[in-house]
Amino acid sequence: MEMLRCLIIVFSMTVVFVTTLAEEMPGTSVAIAQLLNTNACPKCNLAQVDLSGKNLMSANLAGANLSGAILVGTSLIGADMSHALLNGANLTHANISGANLSGSQLLHVNGDDVMGSRTNMFQVVASGANFRRAKFEYVNFEGAVLSGAIFEEADFYEAHFLFSELQDANFEGSDLSAANFSDTNVSGVRTNVKTTCPDFQAGPCKLK
Repeated sequence: MEMLRCLIIVFSMTVVFVTTLAEEMPGTSVAIAQLLNTNACPKCNLAQVDLSGKNLMSANLAGANLSGAILVGTSLIGADMSHALLNGANLTHANISGANLSGSQLLHVNGDDVMGSRTNMFQVVASGANFRRAKFEYVNFEGAVLSGAIFEEADFYEAHFLFSELQDANFEGSDLSAANFSDTNVSGVRTNVKTTCPDFQAGPCKLK
């Protein structure tokens, strides 16, 4: 009986601990419900969730963990994803136009065909990301780390790359018209004859 009583006490304490932990860090299912019902889930654990095609316009996802999340065709227009974790997420055909991703991590993200006009990408870390055919007109990439990222056939009209790290990034076939590469590390950056350079001339470009 004494052993049974001890086991019951230990079990009760475990339930209390797990419940408290769940309240402090919402579980995936709880976080999804919160996001869909309130359009806000800052600092939530949404890793690996499938939010494909959802309308999350102006959602508050600041500091959320969206690593490995599936966001195919998701509308994130004007969303706050500052300091969020999106490593390995799938953003194919997603719309992040006007969103705030400042300070976020997008390592090895698949962002092919993403719509991202006027998005704030200040100091993002997106090394190894794929952004083929992305639309990044007027985007602020100041201080971003984009080493080895693939930007083939993407649109960067008047984008700002000041003080960013672009070594070995691929801009072949991209439109870099009026883009600003001042004080940017462009060592190993790839452009070709199909690239439109910042001076509106055909590539290969001499970026500086």
